[in-house]
Amino acid sequence: MITTVYSSVRGYRDIMTIQRSLDAFKLLITATSDLLRINQLKAFGSAALNHLLTLMELESSALYIARCQTDYDEKSTNSIIACTGKYVSESDSLESSNISGLIKKMIIQAFDNKRHYFGPDSFVGYYETDSNSASVLYIEFEDDSEHFKSNLAELYATNVVLILETLTKKHEIERTQKELLYVVGEAVEARSKETGAHVKRVALICGLLAQKLGLNERFIDAIRLAAPLHDVGKIAIPEAILHKPGKLNDEEWEIMKTHAEVGAEILSKSQVSLSKLGSKLAHYHHENWDGSGYPEGLKGENIPLEARIMAVADVFDALGSKRCYKKPWSDDEIKAFLISEKQKKFQANLVDIVIKDFDEFSQIRTQFPDDY
Repeated sequence: MITTVYSSVRGYRDIMTIQRSLDAFKLLITATSDLLRINQLKAFGSAALNHLLTLMELESSALYIARCQTDYDEKSTNSIIACTGKYVSESDSLESSNISGLIKKMIIQAFDNKRHYFGPDSFVGYYETDSNSASVLYIEFEDDSEHFKSNLAELYATNVVLILETLTKKHEIERTQKELLYVVGEAVEARSKETGAHVKRVALICGLLAQKLGLNERFIDAIRLAAPLHDVGKIAIPEAILHKPGKLNDEEWEIMKTHAEVGAEILSKSQVSLSKLGSKLAHYHHENWDGSGYPEGLKGENIPLEARIMAVADVFDALGSKRCYKKPWSDDEIKAFLISEKQKKFQANLVDIVIKDFDEFSQIRTQFPDDY
């Protein structure tokens, strides 16, 4: 009888162990799938930490993920992607964080020696990919961890570092694209004797308008990135026309209007999606809602939505800025003009959004003032 009871207890324990293992692997698959849907680096770090805590059944323990990125000059930095519990840091840098020296040393050793470390109350995992990406995962346990859970953490972190590398590369590419687009936009503005702050402001105004219009994040990010290219065609306009302090004559005005088609043609040669969007912005941002604009005289919703947004953003910022041919307008003057052009130059609900949240849009100019 006793032998039978012991055998039954052991059998039940084994069944429960197998069930916990199956549950943990199901959670691992679900967690990794969730992370694959995240495309923001900081959001990824937070999600990874939360899933790991759940995976390891750690309620009060703390962990963080560190990333070692090798720059072109072969210098390396240790950046904290995310942290939780008692290791929450005020800094994004491991070296300048408030994490204890002993733990910093363990992490640096993991990077230098490219290996894992197991301790009675902690786990330090080192992970790298085929490129120069490497990361360290530190987990602190209140009690001895079960062998299975430690292995599960390794398996999970191996998947995490691959996702991390992809997101890091994506983040760097997007940052580089953004900076290059701003450089191009600012170069065009400088030739027009206008400040580079204009392209920054217009980009942010476009993004804010798109957000308040309820458009998706992908559209918002895209128009914000492509907006600096809207006047790239001005590079082909003679400086005598660009810098003329007074009103342009009919011939000069016809030349000035060509910048829309020139800009669109320049950008249309690229297969990059942002350049294609920039081509639309350049081509159509001077079209008017009532069909009186140029270069094609499009009307209403036949004008691409991104160009309708750009039209409002560009005029809103230009009216409040100093130009070679005018002084900045007052807030009341800007509001009056926008309202008067509803259903004429601009789509009505876009004007309504700007008027309703005028102070919020104006704050962008305060954030990026002209530097004359």
